[in-house]
Amino acid sequence: MPVTGPFENRRFLVVTGNVAIPGISNVSSLQWTADVVTITEGGSHISISEPGKINYQPLTIEREVSFDPFFEEWAQLVARHGSQEESIFKNLIIKIFDPAEQLVVAYNVYRCWPITYEAFSTLDVDGHVMLQERLVLAYQSFERDLAIVAPA
Repeated sequence: MPVTGPFENRRFLVVTGNVAIPGISNVSSLQWTADVVTITEGGSHISISEPGKINYQPLTIEREVSFDPFFEEWAQLVARHGSQEESIFKNLIIKIFDPAEQLVVAYNVYRCWPITYEAFSTLDVDGHVMLQERLVLAYQSFERDLAIVAPA
């Protein structure tokens, strides 16, 4: 019988350009909200509501600070050059796996670019937590990859 979920949220990869971004430990939710447009026709006392502009909430990805420069290099493209020279935009795929390491869900996130870069988490002499670096991303849209079928 095929697996239908619910799925654990512990096994995932974030991929760009067919390469997994190393060490990602936390990914915020993908979320959008629609503006509500209220329309009243003519002199009518009745209004109707319709969906308006879709607003995508920023996506945050985090990992422990390491020697891998991916976060910083991407952020520096924005900080130093904007969108003038090298493309700052990347498409991401968030892949979610079941406990047997089979791919069960994936989301394509289009035209991402860093809006905030945090080089390291707060330093604390008494802390026992690993240093984290964080990217907050704006993006154009996202969609679930419907080509992924439930494992048998």
